Amino acid sequence: MLLFIQWDKKETLAQELVSTKDALEIGDFLFLGSPYFDYIALGAPPGVDCRFCPLFALEEKALRDIFVRESAQSGYELNLERMPSCGTEVTIIIRLPK
Repeated sequence: MLLFIQWDKKETLAQELVSTKDALEIGDFLFLGSPYFDYIALGAPPGVDCRFCPLFALEEKALRDIFVRESAQSGYELNLERMPSCGTEVTIIIRLPK
């Protein structure tokens, strides 16, 4: 499956939004381990910052130990030059390869 993000009538391959040479699959994009996505998964209000939870450091370490890529690295960096600006409405597009 191919994952695209669309904003301002422009589609961008999701892989281009992450700074890595590893080929990422759709499951890699569902949760990249960012505390900014935790409130969505937990159903908490957007103002909640999970980094202040006393268990966050343990969660982060456990996830980094589990999610090691082929390059032997863990974690991802977002390609901020390619990301839409904060507050931009985006559409997630999933396509099956032909």
